Amino acid sequence: ARIVGEHEWWRGLTGATAHFEPLHIGFNMMSMNTLGSEIEGSLLNSVEFLMWNGALVVYTTMIMMAMVYARIRYLQRKIDACGNAQPQLQATYEEKQEKVRDTSSVGYSAVLFAWMVISTMERKQPTCPIPFLNDVCFSTYEVPGLPFLRFNLSPIVSLFVCQFIMPRVSFMGHLAGIVAGFLLHWGLLPPLELSSVNVLIGGVFLLGLWRRRRVVPVEPLLAASMDEEGGRDHNAYLQSLIEEIYTHQSASEATYNRR
Repeated sequence: ARIVGEHEWWRGLTGATAHFEPLHIGFNMMSMNTLGSEIEGSLLNSVEFLMWNGALVVYTTMIMMAMVYARIRYLQRKIDACGNAQPQLQATYEEKQEKVRDTSSVGYSAVLFAWMVISTMERKQPTCPIPFLNDVCFSTYEVPGLPFLRFNLSPIVSLFVCQFIMPRVSFMGHLAGIVAGFLLHWGLLPPLELSSVNVLIGGVFLLGLWRRRRVVPVEPLLAASMDEEGGRDHNAYLQSLIEEIYTHQSASEATYNRR
């Protein structure tokens, strides 16, 4: 909610470094060591592995935000369908929607679930995701005619097992990691050149500026620069731009003088 509603875009990155307690970060570190030893050096070199870790932080956040938004819109349609005829049901949906709006996720688990998908899909032997049940294993299957399109149920089973053991964990956050892992393995994410952290952070920053039109006053300036025929009067455009800069400079000087 704060990422979109209050434009605190940095939470998409800082949330991955925050953890509830030492046990939380310790468990994630052990998982990262296990998964990293399987992937780094065999599937990706160290630099690529590092860069994809940073990229997956952004991708998993974006996917989770998309799922939360879709859930909110679904509940809003339910609320609109109830109208005033079913006030109790409407209140129930509104309560659910408010809980979804307050969805939060901290920790590196989403990225770890993405690497879990990659590790599971590359294993030759079946994967057994349920502790102490070594007979419940899942193999990786390929879509006929599309050998690159593989699928394995093990990460999804691990998601529900983790949710059962630790109900406080973020279901949507882990699910976003699984979706990102499948997209990465299927080659549906942008290449590493476009998925580097500097490109993604810059893109998110520009997206934030675009959403906050008050920061980039494009529309007022363009509206003032249009003549009666609908063409652009460049002199009027430059004059309005100079006036805008002068106004901000005068306001800043006035604030400084008051101090």
